[in-house]
Amino acid sequence: YLVSKTSIYNDIKVINKVIEGYGSKIVSKGC
Repeated sequence: YLVSKTSIYNDIKVINKVIEGYGSKIVSKGC
């Protein structure tokens, strides 16, 4: 099971976007 570097980088970008989304939601809620 080999994964290309581009797919790994794309996954990291998506994860970063998700983390940023959760972070903004927490900040907006004021938790």
